[in-house]
Amino acid sequence: MTNVVHNNEIIDATQDAVLNAVSVLETTAHELSAHHNEPFYLSAEFWVAMSFVLTVVVLIRPVGKVFVKAMKNRRKAISKRIGDAVALKEEAQKMLADYERKLRGAEKEVKDILMRSEREIEVMKKDALAKLDAEMIAKENEVKVRLKTAEENAAKEIANKTTDITLKVVRNILNNSLDDKALDQLIDRSIDDLQKIA
Repeated sequence: MTNVVHNNEIIDATQDAVLNAVSVLETTAHELSAHHNEPFYLSAEFWVAMSFVLTVVVLIRPVGKVFVKAMKNRRKAISKRIGDAVALKEEAQKMLADYERKLRGAEKEVKDILMRSEREIEVMKKDALAKLDAEMIAKENEVKVRLKTAEENAAKEIANKTTDITLKVVRNILNNSLDDKALDQLIDRSIDDLQKIA
């Protein structure tokens, strides 16, 4: 509706300009005829002006239509470009929202992976520490057993050596202090004591 009003205003303004041009031409023609004493319609300037006015009047409608059509086409092209731009903007906003959603999802997934990895590392650490504790306890028990065995062996060896040394000392003492008869009696008595114990 506004385009029709605008187009009518353009046509009215053009018609006013043509009418003003015609009045100026008539005034000019009257002045010329007053100076030359010949009728104004016989002068060349009058007919040039008239042909200009007629050309403008004849061409005003087709040129106006072409101008209006060109303006409508231009308006449609601009409207189409604006519509395309709006559609591109909406698509870009959708893509941006989609990428932001994917980014949030990726960040959450990274956090989940990190938490899962930390839990797995903690479990592996506990398992490794439990195995190490078990190995340490086993080694400690093994060392205790070896120490006990070594102590028992050392005690036996000390007892054996003590017995050997004691026997040697007793033999030396007996050999030096007892005669053969007393020695035989002592041996017989020892054999009797052994038989009683057995």
